[in-house]
Amino acid sequence: MNRLMLRSSRAAWGALLAFCAAAGGLWVLAAGSNEEVSDARFPAKMRVIGLTGDRAVDAAARDAVVKDFRATYQQSAETRYQKNLARHLQRRASWEGSQVRVTKAPLEPEVREVLESVKPIFETDLVSPESRLDFFQRFFQTDGKYRCVGWRVLLRNAIPDEEGWLVDVEVESEILGMTPRFIAQDSSTYEIWRVTKDGRAEVVSVKPGIRSVTGEL
Repeated sequence: MNRLMLRSSRAAWGALLAFCAAAGGLWVLAAGSNEEVSDARFPAKMRVIGLTGDRAVDAAARDAVVKDFRATYQQSAETRYQKNLARHLQRRASWEGSQVRVTKAPLEPEVREVLESVKPIFETDLVSPESRLDFFQRFFQTDGKYRCVGWRVLLRNAIPDEEGWLVDVEVESEILGMTPRFIAQDSSTYEIWRVTKDGRAEVVSVKPGIRSVTGEL
């Protein structure tokens, strides 16, 4: 019977050790130990405890380990959150320009080649059309809850014209809130830009719209 209880006790401690290891802490279980060790991932010290074979003593030791672990993990999580929040607020106060990509939708090879060739032009963060700024103006309020810090630009198509190409572009605003949480976008501007063969770009039209499930206006 005592042997069975000892096996059960060791199994329980093994499960606890696996839990602590998975959570990232450095935990050492050694008989008769009463030391402390540090783990680079946590600011506090980790208690080293040992099994005595006494059910009540081991249960109390287990509770102490779990309590210490939770306190340390909570403190570490709070530190990480404060660091993330500081980086987020710094990013919110800056302008990140334009993130440009070419659509993954099926295109003729020559059209995709054109879009790839004009992509660097849009990456220079071209001057935003007034109608686009008007559409997203609620995200440019200095005291607003949400703030635009850049543009997400999707190059969708290109049609040749006399001077170069007419490029079909979809633009979303890169929005940041007061805390580092993901903010979904439900609106875009659909724009036509003329890009000349010598690399000049000018806006031809801007059509604000709300995207539906199918992506149509």
